[in-house]
Amino acid sequence: MKVLVVANMFPSKRFPTYGTFIRNFCNQLDEIGVHHDRVVMHKQTNTLKKVLSYVSFYVSSFGHTLFGNYDAIYVHYPSYSALGVLFANKIKKRPLYVNVHGSDVFPTNEKQKKLEINTCRAIRKADKVVVPSEYFKRVVIDKYKYPEEQIRVYPSGGVDLEVFYPFDTEKIKILRKKMGLDPNKVTVGYISRLYRLKGWDTFVNAVEKLSNYCDRAQFVMVGSGPDEDELNSTLAEKHLENVIHRFPAQPQEELANYYNVLDVFVFAAAAAESLGLVAIEAMACGVPVFASDYAAPKYYVEDGKNGYKFPLRDDKTLADRIVQILNDQEELKLLESGAKKTAEEYGTERIKSILKEIMTV
Repeated sequence: MKVLVVANMFPSKRFPTYGTFIRNFCNQLDEIGVHHDRVVMHKQTNTLKKVLSYVSFYVSSFGHTLFGNYDAIYVHYPSYSALGVLFANKIKKRPLYVNVHGSDVFPTNEKQKKLEINTCRAIRKADKVVVPSEYFKRVVIDKYKYPEEQIRVYPSGGVDLEVFYPFDTEKIKILRKKMGLDPNKVTVGYISRLYRLKGWDTFVNAVEKLSNYCDRAQFVMVGSGPDEDELNSTLAEKHLENVIHRFPAQPQEELANYYNVLDVFVFAAAAAESLGLVAIEAMACGVPVFASDYAAPKYYVEDGKNGYKFPLRDDKTLADRIVQILNDQEELKLLESGAKKTAEEYGTERIKSILKEIMTV
């Protein structure tokens, strides 16, 4: 079988985390013996270069779809990626697999709202629709009236359990010292883009309420993004610049180090997360997840088993949950065990078998 993969993102040396899951998907195709070509884009910050990249991307995807010898066309993020494929498909019908991920179904700005028409058209033409979670499967069925039997759940490549696993205590202490952290304090962290819908503000507000506990807990933020200036201003206003330890966005191969120095991972997203792979990666490292009671995490974060949920944007309840853990280290150990067990369900070996079934024409 030979497949054309079409996606408007892919990692580059300058932006190594941009579209990591697309790279992982392509690697898994290789591992299950599915040959593929790629039409992908790298991140551009210059407006003119971005426009020219999209023009080239659409022309290339159109040409490959129309003239290439493929058993299927696999489109990620159809709102941005499907245009060339859709035009080519009017001339020459190809088996079409459409993988939706989040904002292509739930637009978060005006541009995404306008482009959602491409998602609708691609789903109508699709032979299979691929979604990251059971939660998102229900969303696609309800929103687009797409037949349930043609939807497959593939959790965005899953988690490589050989990369994301709990480090031993001594290694964690060494890493914490290297990062300027106290090796003996309970460490609570946020690892995500600095984008309000990812919940950085909820995390910061919770930390403000926990400032009296700094003798027992420390706080970490890892990430970069469009809200960086706003975050800096907020931290200054709340006098938290020296309370929260900041680190820039990290390439995926470094993330296990940052998950492992945490005792609690906070996933406060206010967006309709289709999966939230970072939370599952944290769990794979034995780190309990405290997540918004919303979207996909609502279904795999189980109170008292692998973490706790808190109402959307409710920083007070989040702070209370953290205090509860500070006062009950035995429960923290139980949550660590439950988190690791949950993550095993998303291990790449299991996920590759799902992909193999999806790619059966």
